[in-house]
Amino acid sequence: LIKGARIFGPEDQGRRDCLVVGPRIAAVEADLVAPPGIEVVDAAGHYLLPGFIDNHLHTLGGGGEAGPATRGPRLGAAQLIACGITCGVGLLGVDGVSRRLEDLYAHTLALREDGIAAYMLTGSYDVPPPTLTGSVQRDLFLVEPVIGVGEIAIGDHRGSFPSPREI
Repeated sequence: LIKGARIFGPEDQGRRDCLVVGPRIAAVEADLVAPPGIEVVDAAGHYLLPGFIDNHLHTLGGGGEAGPATRGPRLGAAQLIACGITCGVGLLGVDGVSRRLEDLYAHTLALREDGIAAYMLTGSYDVPPPTLTGSVQRDLFLVEPVIGVGEIAIGDHRGSFPSPREI
């Protein structure tokens, strides 16, 4: 039980208590009473943010422009939670060839099963962007974890330098 912290979740909730049971927040209220055997942490004068949102995650691994050995590893729920991230948006980035949207979709669902509020972007650096259903509009409308399109590189040396009309 974390007592007396100023909690933001994301709005300022003022000074409250936060009861954590296992990996989950069970309650956020004023003046919670600790059940028997529960550790109590005095957080008066401190801030508590129950989780961070990262809107740019290469969950399938980032990098790789210098070859497969330079690709970063996949990100799992444990790595995200260790950084305080409880909500994330995955994207392909520069590599829309060896990383596929179908894999990103499956990984997004797996992160959800592990307790992360996970979403994804359709597309990649490529213009026109790759999609799951054949169009960005259909991906956004029909595929629930898809919340946007990206990441289109308009100034990156690895991008295709699309024209305003192409964007």
